[in-house]
Formats: sequence, C-alpha cells, structure tokens
Amino acid sequence: MLLAQLLEATPEPPAPDDEPLEVLEAAQRLVRARAPLLEALKAVEGNLAQDPECQRLTSEIVARDTRWEAALVCARRRVASRLASLHARHARF
Repeated sequence: MLLAQLLEATPEPPAPDDEPLEVLEAAQRLVRARAPLLEALKAVEGNLAQDPECQRLTSEIVARDTRWEAALVCARRRVASRLASLHARHARF
C-alpha cells in the first residue's frame, strides 16, 4: 500500500540539537525517498479517503511532517543565530 510505503519513507526528524547541515541532509533524503510515492498517490488519492487504515496512516504521516517542519525551523533559527553572532563579532572590528 502506498501510504504505508510513504510512512516508512518518512522517518522521525533529527533531534533539535543536531547540526543544521545534518537536518538539511536528512530532509533532502526524505524528499528524494518520498517524491515517487507522492507522485503515485496523486493517481489514487480519491479512493483512499474512506478507508480507516488509510486515515490512520495519513494522520501519522501528517504528524511526522509537522515534526519535520519544526526540526527545519529549529535548524534555520540556529543558523540565523550563528550568523547574527558572527556579524556582531565582525561589526566590532
């Protein structure tokens, strides 16, 4: 089943304290793994809406996607903070 494969291709996101580059690389792997599955789902999505197992899988995929978004936002903030710190240090000279 495509949704089960999509869930399998959607691991939990990296930990909040992982390096931003590691988070980005993991997200890129996620996108590559999911792209063909998402394309295949476009052809059958209307047929999945009523099945309880599909609803359960979809709910878990959406929850993981939300956690991935949070991990990416956290990584972006860490990079922004580092850049601001570098800028502040160099602005003194």
